[in-house]
Amino acid sequence: MTAAQRSLWASQQQNPTAPVQNMAEVARLHPVGGRAIDPARLAGAFAQVVQASDALRTRIVVDHGEPRVVLRPPADTAETAVLEVPLAGASAWCNERVRVPIDMSVSAFDSVVLVHEDDTVTWYLGLHHTVTDATSSSLVFNAVAAAYRGDALESSSYYRWADEQAAVDDRRTERAARHWRNRVPPPPPAQLYNGEHAPSAVSHRLSVPFDADLQSRIEHRLDDDLRLLSADLSWSAFFLTATSALIARVTGAQSFSVGLPVHQRNSVAARGVIGPVMQVYPVDVTVEPTDTFRSLHARVARSVMTTIGNAGSAGAPGGQEVRAVMNLLPETEQQRFGDHRADVRWIHSGATDPSHLVRVQFTRFGDRPEVHLDLNEAAAGEAHRSRARRHYSALLEAIADDPDQAIASVDLLGVEEHQVLDRWGRGPDRPDDAEQLTVAARLGPLLRGVNRPVLEGAVLAGGSIELSGDALWRQTTGVAQWLRSAGVGPGKRVAIDLA
Repeated sequence: MTAAQRSLWASQQQNPTAPVQNMAEVARLHPVGGRAIDPARLAGAFAQVVQASDALRTRIVVDHGEPRVVLRPPADTAETAVLEVPLAGASAWCNERVRVPIDMSVSAFDSVVLVHEDDTVTWYLGLHHTVTDATSSSLVFNAVAAAYRGDALESSSYYRWADEQAAVDDRRTERAARHWRNRVPPPPPAQLYNGEHAPSAVSHRLSVPFDADLQSRIEHRLDDDLRLLSADLSWSAFFLTATSALIARVTGAQSFSVGLPVHQRNSVAARGVIGPVMQVYPVDVTVEPTDTFRSLHARVARSVMTTIGNAGSAGAPGGQEVRAVMNLLPETEQQRFGDHRADVRWIHSGATDPSHLVRVQFTRFGDRPEVHLDLNEAAAGEAHRSRARRHYSALLEAIADDPDQAIASVDLLGVEEHQVLDRWGRGPDRPDDAEQLTVAARLGPLLRGVNRPVLEGAVLAGGSIELSGDALWRQTTGVAQWLRSAGVGPGKRVAIDLA
């Protein structure tokens, strides 16, 4: 197994019965000139691509607790099921299918053609992450389209490419290994919206508003004052800045790492390899209390360049310090399947790496960019998920509008939350004789001198604590003195932590 495969396999084994590493594309293929897609011919084209790719012929078997790769013979037939499913039920069918974990001991793929009543077909292609990445899945799609058209296919050997990469021993490799060896990782944020809970593989996908106007404003920034060396780097740094600001605002953490998938497709040969030619590397981030979005973006951009400069065949550093991942899926040319128009989309499996609290997914299929938050169930309860979507949207808008504004100044609260805080802060109206209603004026006469033995009658009991009136009064006046020493006087508001 390659370093990338070992990492992905380890993630899968944390929850072997969950579809943690299922990657699925759904393509609705339209008729052209009255000719619909031939399902049998599509199945045959996919079989040809599997025969030409050792990655797609991968099986993983476990011997004495150790996983190893076993390749299916090229002559093995890659089966594609063909089913008649009404178009109205296709989406639900695919969403249910992707939640079934792919059994790598049997096959690395799940290919099904759904035939509809309007002469369109839906091709569901599920691939296990240990044999593909986003670019690789696009290569598979385009190769199947070419085989369907009748073009000759070239073989793609992922394992030969990986062996050649591992054999490289140059100064850059040595420098990268030294960098990760000497790096001191920042502590991971222990929580997001919820308190610390047991890790979960269940993930909820939230669609973040991203209309043409916001896209245009961001692109203007990325073409101007937030521009980096390439469009992908610019987009990555932009979303990493927003993600870092979200973590800092929600958790209060100032130093942490955000995972960034980095590909190794830096050569002509690598660009055509079907297989997982990428790994998630940590981008170390520090958010200062006085940061503007611009100052944080500059720091994030430097950290991104450091991470990319030290990514290589030696593999990403181990450990679980990455609790958030920003994934920018590359632009694809999957709007056509040969002569046929194709509507292609990724679908979410409902699962995630249990160590990840949040994943930000930015996908670009043609002119339809989409932003999603994949929130770990342990990171946010149902009440917080809509807030998370709104919070991230507010940060995207703020960076696009004015990157020079302070991150801490952005109002993340909605109207209802402001109303609740206003109601909590205002409290009931105080009458003219409010002095007679103060805590001290009401409690003092009731508690002082009430000093019966605790076992005979405590005035306050909770858990293992029982307090007499005198003891409670001493604690109350002690807190009052501490508040006065901190500058709190009549009319001041004091927050109380009820956790």
